[in-house]
Amino acid sequence: MKGKIIKIINRLSKIIELPISVTDAIYEGDKTQKEINGVFSNRIDAFSNRMNLLFINPEFKFFNQVNHRGGVNYPENTLPAFRHSIEQGFKYCECDVRVTSDGKFVTLHDKTIDRTSNGTGDVSSKTYEQLQSFDFGSWKGEQFAGTKIPLIRDVVLLCKEKKVMVELDCVGRLTEQEMCNLYDELNHYGLLSVVSICGSEEEILWLYNNNRRNVAVSISFLNQTPTPSAILNLSHDLDQMLSVNVSINKQYLTTSIIDAIRTRGWNVKTWTISNAAELKNYYNMGCDTILINSDSLYTL
Repeated sequence: MKGKIIKIINRLSKIIELPISVTDAIYEGDKTQKEINGVFSNRIDAFSNRMNLLFINPEFKFFNQVNHRGGVNYPENTLPAFRHSIEQGFKYCECDVRVTSDGKFVTLHDKTIDRTSNGTGDVSSKTYEQLQSFDFGSWKGEQFAGTKIPLIRDVVLLCKEKKVMVELDCVGRLTEQEMCNLYDELNHYGLLSVVSICGSEEEILWLYNNNRRNVAVSISFLNQTPTPSAILNLSHDLDQMLSVNVSINKQYLTTSIIDAIRTRGWNVKTWTISNAAELKNYYNMGCDTILINSDSLYTL
C-alpha cells in the first residue's frame, strides 16, 4: 500500500513540477546530508523561479513577440527604448550584453561605441564611469540627447517592476568567468526569474558546469548552420536548465528543425522579423518566441 501511495505522489509531482519527489526524500544513496540539503535547496529554488517566471509573464511558455533592442525608432539598448517598449504592451524584450574594463555589465550590441554614441573605441577598454560621459541617444534624434548607456541590472530591474521578461544576448561576448559573474549578479538582485540568457551551446554549458542552472536559457545557432541532427545532438546537460529555447535564424528555420527541437522538449525561437506577414508565417510554423524589429506589437 505504501509503495502505491509513493508512486501516485511521485506521478503527481511530475505533473505539477514539484521540486522533489517522495522517493528522493526517502533515499539519496551515498550522498552526505549536506549534499542532500543542497540538492533539495536547488530544486526548491528552481521551482520557486519557475513559478516566479510564470507570474512575471504567464505566456512565457507560449507565444511571445520579443522586442529587439527596444525598438527601431528609439536609441537601441537604452532605458528610453525599453520604457517605450513596455508602454506598447510588450511582455518580452531583448538586449545585448557587454562588459566594461571594470567588470560592469552594460547594454550594447557592438564591440565599439562608435555607431551608437558620440564616442569611439571598444567598450571593454573603458570603465563604466568613463562611458557615462558619452551620449548614446542623439544618433536617433535630438529628443534623446544625453541618454546614457545603462547597466544590465537597471534594465532588468525596470522590466521586473513592469512584469516583463528580458532576453540577455551574450553570444560571443563574455568569457566563462564573466558569464558566471553575470549569473551571480542577477541572482544577488533576485532577477534570475525575469531573464533568459542567450548563448552558444558551449557558453550555456559554462553555466551548467559551474552549477549555475537556475535560469531560462536560449541556445543560439548564430555562428553555425542548424540541422535537425545538430539539435538532437546538443548536450543533454542542457535539460537541467530552468527552461530552454533554441534560437534559429529565420532563413534556416524549417519544419524538420522545429520537429527536432520539439523532440528535445524545448521551445522554438526565430529572428529577426520586420513585418506582420512574416510574423504570422513563423507563428503558423510553430514558433514560441519571435524576435521583431518594431516599436509596437504586430497583430496576428
